[in-house]
Amino acid sequence: MGSEVTEVALGRRNLLRGGAVLAGAAGVAALGAVAAPKASALDGAPVLQGLDNTATTTTALRIDEPGGGPDAALELGNDNGPSLQLQALAEDWEGSLDMGEIANTTLGPLIGVNGFDNDLSTGYLATNFDLAAISVAYAITPARVLDTRSAGGRSGIVRTSTGALDGNGRLKAGAWIDVAIDPADENFTLESVFVNLTAVAPLAGGFLSAYVPGVRPNTSTLNVAAGQILANGAFVGVGVFEEVFAVRVFSSTTTHVLLDLTGVTINDVPGPVAGAAARKSPAQVRRSRVARRSVRVLGRGRR
Repeated sequence: MGSEVTEVALGRRNLLRGGAVLAGAAGVAALGAVAAPKASALDGAPVLQGLDNTATTTTALRIDEPGGGPDAALELGNDNGPSLQLQALAEDWEGSLDMGEIANTTLGPLIGVNGFDNDLSTGYLATNFDLAAISVAYAITPARVLDTRSAGGRSGIVRTSTGALDGNGRLKAGAWIDVAIDPADENFTLESVFVNLTAVAPLAGGFLSAYVPGVRPNTSTLNVAAGQILANGAFVGVGVFEEVFAVRVFSSTTTHVLLDLTGVTINDVPGPVAGAAARKSPAQVRRSRVARRSVRVLGRGRR
């Protein structure tokens, strides 16, 4: 059986080589008149190359017929060079790709993928890093996580500097508070948030800063004037304190403070284990569920 396969393979090799020599001798003009042999092989035998494609038809190498099964595969190997080399297209190539197709560009390989709502999308093939670690931004229904004007609005404060709040619940000049954004979860990591920071009736002019709990940067998120209500949006990093994702707010002047959460960036890397359910407020539980639903949304790398 082995000798029969070898003889057939050798016979095909000689046939293909003969066709190539014939086409070369006849010249380019004769190519259309000669039946160009196709690249093919018996099961398990090496693929023998035919003539160059004239770009008027598509050459397909099939491994599923006859008798192919789920384990059928095409294995490319070249000890002296690449197993597969795709000619690079222009970086701004605007061609279309079907699901699973690949096109190489000078910027990197493009593939046809299943995007949002099962719509066909084109994305760059990402390599050499963990896709789960890529953070994705999601807009959410705005949620108020801090309002120092009421006891309930201050329930999200998880840590403060010494004597940070006055008798009316206002954040004192030179003080800071850490505000809970979401309970920490073992299923994902919350890396940063989009927030809207508001100062209500400051006693004097000054500034507020929102930042990752820790050393305060020498910057301001919001500049305020006495007696006014002023707000500003910010993109802020998140820290973890006692199994809670939190943001720190500092004020240089005594004022009431509001903090609204409008978006999050999360990834699939496991985060800190969440605390007991009894430690979570209903609002925190709802926000956690929103983040969990968001992290399941696919479609990264959309082009």
